[in-house]
Amino acid sequence: MTWTGIWDNAGPFIIGAITAVVIYILGEILCTFIPKGLTRDIYRILLIVAVVVGTIVAIYISSGIWANR
Repeated sequence: MTWTGIWDNAGPFIIGAITAVVIYILGEILCTFIPKGLTRDIYRILLIVAVVVGTIVAIYISSGIWANR
């Protein structure tokens, strides 16, 4: 299978994975500015939720775009 075939079949999942990595990296960078303690712990939990929700939304939107190409 060629890269084009993989991209055509798994494009939304590739975009979702890239989105998850970007959200996590940006979240970790922002986490360095939060002082240690309960606030940082809550932020990390919310970061996990944001990564999951962001990935699902990215896959949903990119799947809609993929269906209309």
